[in-house]
Amino acid sequence: MEYCVPDESTKKTARCCNDFPCLLTDECVNIPRCVIDKRYDKNMLHVKSVKDTDDISCSYKFTVGGNEHICTCPKHYDIYKQRKY
Repeated sequence: MEYCVPDESTKKTARCCNDFPCLLTDECVNIPRCVIDKRYDKNMLHVKSVKDTDDISCSYKFTVGGNEHICTCPKHYDIYKQRKY
């Protein structure tokens, strides 16, 4: 599925080191895109801990606590709104 993300989000996501593969597929760096467990706030998503995605290098994913991850990617937030996981 291809996702439509506003230009404003694209401008805010300038630090993506993986060249935005998530917009065209449900993958990032040839593994499934991080699964969002819940939303805390706009651009603050709780990432479900999944073995394959825990080690993805991403400028927008932060580890809090042991296995807890937070995603602050504006594009991932827009995709989350469209998918509603």
